Amino acid sequence: MSVNVGVFIDVSNLFYSARSMGVEVNYIRLLEHVTRNRHLIRASAYTGIDPENGSQRRFVDFLSANGYRVVCKDIQKHESGRIKADLDVEMTLDVYMMSDKFDVVVLITGDGDFKQLVEVVQQKGVRVEVVGFGASTSSDLIAMADQFTEISTIPEIFRNSSAPQPTNGDVPAASRDVLNGTSFALNRPRPV
Repeated sequence: MSVNVGVFIDVSNLFYSARSMGVEVNYIRLLEHVTRNRHLIRASAYTGIDPENGSQRRFVDFLSANGYRVVCKDIQKHESGRIKADLDVEMTLDVYMMSDKFDVVVLITGDGDFKQLVEVVQQKGVRVEVVGFGASTSSDLIAMADQFTEISTIPEIFRNSSAPQPTNGDVPAASRDVLNGTSFALNRPRPV
């Protein structure tokens, strides 16, 4: 029996977490990994965009050309210099509205604001997996997930060749510190 999966990426969260670790995520490899041996129903990426930034437009085009449905919102530039394009509501609504079509939902984010979404989707009988950088993923989100995958353990996940690639399941030190001493809900059976 085929397992239907939906993949939802909080691009901003993933981008800034990756940047803080000095790495660039390979979005093609990421989608391949989380959908292996599963039937992909939907892969959506949520991102803010500066309409005047050509490289951001090319990135959106790249995602679209490689299997992602991209949901964009123009960024808001605040006087303080802060840039924001909050797409949490759009991502939440899409996951919730489509959850009856999935056996598994994969959330690629570290944002603890999605904890309630995880709980509601699980109550509908859907398995929820979270993928993120352990060092920047909410411990509440990790604990709520049926499975948490430390992104750095995915083979060939980083595009920049100078980035440390995991070997034999090794986890980078920054993420290992988060993993040690914390009870993760890895492969936790679904409650009935």
